[in-house]
Amino acid sequence: MEMMAAGLLQCPADRAASLVGMAYDAKTRNMAKSIAGDAPIRWIMPDSAVTQDWSPERLNINLSRDNKVIRVWCG
Repeated sequence: MEMMAAGLLQCPADRAASLVGMAYDAKTRNMAKSIAGDAPIRWIMPDSAVTQDWSPERLNINLSRDNKVIRVWCG
């Protein structure tokens, strides 16, 4: 995980962009963990409720109905 100038941890969404299009399986989960390091990861399934709390270091990963990664973002 990268450090921002103010000393805060930064979300690695830019590096996680390589996950887009991959199937949601053990390999992808392990890759996400490797990329995120200590950053929390939130896997978002289709039609699931998602809290609106803002966590700038958290890596969010949206999945499609066919269990593929369609979006990675911070928050």
